[in-house]
This record gives sequence, C-alpha cells and structure tokens, in this order.
Amino acid sequence: MTTTMLKKIDFTDYVVTPMGTIILHGYVNGDKDISFSAPLNKKEDGTYNSNGFRVSSELNELAK
Repeated sequence: MTTTMLKKIDFTDYVVTPMGTIILHGYVNGDKDISFSAPLNKKEDGTYNSNGFRVSSELNELAK
C-alpha cells in the first residue's frame, strides 16, 4: 500500500461570519482538489474550538 504524505498546506482565504466564527479555507500538497474548510468558534472564555471541519474526499483518501 502506498501512502501519500502531507507535504504542504496552503491557506487560500478566511471569512468571519456574523456570529464571529472564523472559517479558514485551503488545500494541501499544491492540489486544490485536496481541500478543507476549518471553522474556528470563539468560546466565551476567549479560546477557540473547531467543530464541523470539512475535507474533500481526496483529502480523506490522503489520510488513509
């Protein structure tokens, strides 16, 4: 079995929702088909958590 490694992460942009959630968008290994969206939710104590991380099917395959 051949495993492709994560070599590079590119962040393309981010948005801030009206509720204050920051959503980071990007891709890995220079391939825009291997993409992700990562929400960062600010909690009342000022720290962040990430619920609902979305990845492309290609990124899921890379992780196997």
